[in-house]
Amino acid sequence: MDFVNRFLSFEKLMGGVLVRIIYFIGLAFIALASLASLFQALQAMGYNFMTGLGMFLLTPIFALISVLFWRFVCEIYIVLFRITEQLNEIKLGLKPPAED
Repeated sequence: MDFVNRFLSFEKLMGGVLVRIIYFIGLAFIALASLASLFQALQAMGYNFMTGLGMFLLTPIFALISVLFWRFVCEIYIVLFRITEQLNEIKLGLKPPAED
């Protein structure tokens, strides 16, 4: 029930959890794309060896760059969500107490 209440109210943001899920989905996509590129490089070696070899050597480099960039993008989103949460806490701390 607590999860449903948190989901229906927008007091606590769920963006951090969603960014982490999307991060792992992105990593899986990068891994699959890199494997596909390696297989294409092996196939290209049959037609032009140097082109296939170049693809085969550059694929891991591009995969590493892609993973680093994807991590950076996801960290930016997490930072934005944390800033929002901290600003909300500051706003609640600055409100005068309600008088009864």
